[in-house]
Amino acid sequence: MKASEGNYLIIAGHRRCGTTYLHDMFNAVEGISVLKKKEDQRLLDRNYLQSADIDSLATVVPSKLTVIVHPQLVLNPECAEILVKSCEPVVVVFLRRDPYERAKSEFRMLCSISPGASTSISIVNSLAIEAIEHSCYEKLEYTVEHRCSNAKFLRIPYKLALEEPLRLLEIAGVHFSPYLDSFDQVLRNSSHLDRNLSDCRYPLRSGLVTEFARKVYSGMIDSSLRGYKLAKLLKRSTPGRIILAQLHDKEINFDEVFDEFWSERMND
Repeated sequence: MKASEGNYLIIAGHRRCGTTYLHDMFNAVEGISVLKKKEDQRLLDRNYLQSADIDSLATVVPSKLTVIVHPQLVLNPECAEILVKSCEPVVVVFLRRDPYERAKSEFRMLCSISPGASTSISIVNSLAIEAIEHSCYEKLEYTVEHRCSNAKFLRIPYKLALEEPLRLLEIAGVHFSPYLDSFDQVLRNSSHLDRNLSDCRYPLRSGLVTEFARKVYSGMIDSSLRGYKLAKLLKRSTPGRIILAQLHDKEINFDEVFDEFWSERMND
């Protein structure tokens, strides 16, 4: 992977720690480059990364500051290593949240996008285990840090990053004064929407209609930048919200299952 000159800030973890909010925030600030597609899955493809040009994935070229937000990089250390080596100077940030809260939020999210979660307890169990494993911060972060010796690493509370995004740049050692005016305007015109605190995620229903809708949405997301933007727009529209409500079972709550697995982990 080749990258142009400039400073790079990579938010490599963790899921359910406000990364979507931060991506949208930095994307709205004039002069800061971000990924055209947040969590671009090509960054998790080693073969792609070996020959890719980071500029082709970014919104502003050239840019003095590129912020790459991809919380799954902490789960893919080999890909993180390739990306980090191509982006110098680079600061890698891990956003941290209370492990229990983060894992439970991811568990609910996984149940809401996984076919069969509403009818298969084995699927629900596996999702609970997966989410809990992703809250093993030290283990996951150490693996990435060990492979990426050329980077500076920071661990920052996710609430601090969301409430003071400029503070995030300051801690990372980025000269942020060129972005002050733009940041002030963006913050005045936006509300602090931390979607991670939402309790509105419910298990995905089983059935042909659900599977069809899921495949159409996923296909649009992966097809092109235009398809990605259209899929996100449809999801947030009123018809999209109505359809989503029909695809999820609000009568089912698997929080007790998650809490049981969490308690077992604490007792190990």
